[in-house]
Order: sequence, then C-alpha cells, then structure tokens
Amino acid sequence: MVTDMIARGEFDVPEAEANQPIGRLGRGDGIAAAVRWLCSPGASFVLGVAIPVDGGARLARSAAPRPPTIASMEATLRRHGLGDKPIHSVNLTFG
Repeated sequence: MVTDMIARGEFDVPEAEANQPIGRLGRGDGIAAAVRWLCSPGASFVLGVAIPVDGGARLARSAAPRPPTIASMEATLRRHGLGDKPIHSVNLTFG
C-alpha cells in the first residue's frame, strides 16, 4: 500500500497508525480476504453496495463535526435579526 513511501521516509508510520481507528495500517492480506469473501458463495446475496475496507477510517471521518456552510451561517444571522447588518469578525470553533 504505502511500502515505497515508507522506504523513502516520506510516511510517518507511528503517526499514521495513531490516526487509524483500528490502530494499525492496512495490509494486503486484509483487502484480499474481503475480496475473497465477496467472490465466495457466502456473499452471493450481496449486490450493489460498496464495502469499505479501510480500518474504520470512513466511520471516523463521518463522526467528525462538519463546519457550518456560509448558507447556514447566513440563515442563523437572519433568524436572529442580523441578516442585513455588516459583520466585521466571526469567531468559529469546531469541536
């Protein structure tokens, strides 16, 4: 997967592992096992879906709070009667 990048020192393995929900990097045998299962009779009723084989990274991203859009901030200002007032500074915090 990233073997060449690791060999060249372009990839910080401990940091990448710490950022993975499963706590380690993916390996080819894990991906091969998912493909093997999808090609087996046990997966014969699985159709039309994408199965992420990513160690939970997709779930971790979807659980993160999303920053508000400009439209949602404008709607909030209008709701509080500030829609036509000039805004000089905005402080945003994303947890």
